[in-house]
Amino acid sequence: ATFAYGDSTMSPVCFGKCTDCAAGLGESLQNVSLFPNPTRGLFNLARMDAATEVEVSVLDLQGKVLTVAVWAAGAESLGIDLSNFANGVYMVRMTSDEGSRTLRVSKN
Repeated sequence: ATFAYGDSTMSPVCFGKCTDCAAGLGESLQNVSLFPNPTRGLFNLARMDAATEVEVSVLDLQGKVLTVAVWAAGAESLGIDLSNFANGVYMVRMTSDEGSRTLRVSKN
């Protein structure tokens, strides 16, 4: 979904619950869970429908991409390590042919 105001068009960004951004997505991104959250560094993504490849980007709250991983088709889980990053809140953006979804993870 996009929102238009005057001559500006913006895509929504999720900063609420981790499930807020799933509207209108196919099964592969809708059924993703992120745990543990909060994390001390390593967290996992798990999905029930592993049919598609997903690009996973971790961003800081300013939108800077810190790391990118490819979640291969057929793989039900993916581990990501934030140990080298400062404590704080990070956005985990998943992008596939079906669309994108953003989850929030806290590192402490």
